[in-house]
Amino acid sequence: MIWWSPRRSSHCSRTARSWSAAPWSSATLPLRGRAELGLDRPDDARVSFEKALSRTDIDYELWADYASALAGRARLDALERALALNPRDGDLRDLVGIARRELRAGETG
Repeated sequence: MIWWSPRRSSHCSRTARSWSAAPWSSATLPLRGRAELGLDRPDDARVSFEKALSRTDIDYELWADYASALAGRARLDALERALALNPRDGDLRDLVGIARRELRAGETG
């Protein structure tokens, strides 16, 4: 049985990053961002996802993860980018629709 927690995942991603043979790789950054979200640290997660996106901006899953660390218009923009990269994903379409409705409700409420 493998034990997992956001705290352990965050630690492991930092450790892997330090001994990585490819320090420019963004492979550990999304893992770290997800762990930081699990630890309720959205600002840290946002930074990790932004670092990963600065290295590769064509990963729709990374954009969707990044959206999880955002709110408002920025969240919608990230979800729309993810959907543009993977237009057949029904879940992303649903999330974009929800984000649009939330944004409209916030503007009128």
